Formats: sequence, structure tokens, C-alpha cells
Amino acid sequence: MKKANLSEQSMISMIWTSLMSCVEWNKKEELVTEQAIKHLKQYSPLLKAFTSQGLSELSLLLKIQEYCYDNIHFMKAFQKIVVLLYKADVLNEEAILKWYNDAHLSKGRSVFLEQMKKFVEWLKNAEEGEKNRRTRRAPPRPEAARSLTCRSRKRRAGNADCSLCLSASEATET
Repeated sequence: MKKANLSEQSMISMIWTSLMSCVEWNKKEELVTEQAIKHLKQYSPLLKAFTSQGLSELSLLLKIQEYCYDNIHFMKAFQKIVVLLYKADVLNEEAILKWYNDAHLSKGRSVFLEQMKKFVEWLKNAEEGEKNRRTRRAPPRPEAARSLTCRSRKRRAGNADCSLCLSASEATET
């Protein structure tokens, strides 16, 4: 990157474009999501290597949004792709919240914001809960309560009560 004088944001855009153009995608919308999740799960370590900065993560989110909008079969895959990349530590909650609140593109905005609504609410609630725990200095939680913490929040055991985790884990279990 340094030799070619390319920013991390430029690199992640090129990597995304390359990853998505090297596959012959299924024509059926319900199958393309599963195919994309499998493909991106395989390359998530590569994406992670080029998203060490918040701007890179935001660039990737914008690239995903643009790609899903431009390729009609991917319209319903957007949320599952973002959740997969969040669980793989490619995207963090700050970048997702920034994208959701004010950095999204106008292309497909209403569709993608609606898809992300529950996940973003969950991220906000989890973030507020962490702030409250830090400021109150609460005693350690009992083991039963600790097990209810969603695994995608701090990579702990899965939360059977979290519908987003369940739907995302179903999509990523392959």
C-alpha cells in the first residue's frame, strides 16, 4: 500500500470489488445470500487486514451498500453481510452506527436502514448497558446472566434470546 501510495480505504474498496466480481452468482435471490455469506466468510480475514481504521470500515460499508443496491439480487442480503462481517471483527459497532445515523448513501437508503434497524437498536442497547456497568462499578454478574450476553457483542457465548444472533448464525452456519 505504501509503495503504491494507496490508502487503506482505497484498498478495501478494490478488495471488495475483486471479491464480488470473481464469483458467478446464483440468479435466485434466496440462494445468492447463502452463496455470498459462504464466500465472504472465507475472505473475512483478508477484509479484516484492511479495515484497521474507522474510515476503512465505513468505506467498506458504503461499498457493500452500493453493491447490494446495484445488484438487485443482493438487496435482501445487506444485513446478513454486515452481521457476518461484524461477527468476524471486520466491522465494529462504531462504524455501523456511524453509517446508520448519517454516513449511508442515498441509494436504497430506506431499504437498508429498515433491514439494519433491529441490529442497530441491539448495538445501541448493548453499548448503553456497557456504559452503565462501567460507571456503576456493579459487582460481577452471576454466571446465568453472563451467559445471556450475545456472542457478537463481545464474542461470548450465543444468546438464545437474541433473534439477530439466531438469524445471523443460521446464515453463517455452513
